[in-house]
Amino acid sequence: MIEAKTIQDKDYQAEVCRLCGIEFDPDALAYAAVDSNTGELLAVSQFRLCNDGFGELVDVVATPDLSEKAESEYSLRNILFITGRAAMNFMDICGFHKARAVGTLSRDEALAKLLGFKPDPDGGWFCDLAHLFTGEHC
Repeated sequence: MIEAKTIQDKDYQAEVCRLCGIEFDPDALAYAAVDSNTGELLAVSQFRLCNDGFGELVDVVATPDLSEKAESEYSLRNILFITGRAAMNFMDICGFHKARAVGTLSRDEALAKLLGFKPDPDGGWFCDLAHLFTGEHC
């Protein structure tokens, strides 16, 4: 089973980011997705809670050496979906009901759409989390 776990130690977050091939953002919060049966690291999501009331989903990235077993059992799409949505759910629970896709996520249209983001008139990606988690899509 894919398990998304909050990362509460910045040294561990830096290591997970390194293993996933992305830049560690010490100001960001993060989730790590792991295979609960094997403990294998599958992916990471980094996100920020901003002063303007928006959550920013910065990165949702799988490890480049994802095992064949994990890929065949879970699929990369499902791993990234669960990892990204865990961060988005946390934002919503914390009262940040609007989110932007920024960083590496802003350049991955397919993943941004999969997670529930839609194009914003300013050229970015936006998601209304309050509606997303009540069954109404953005």
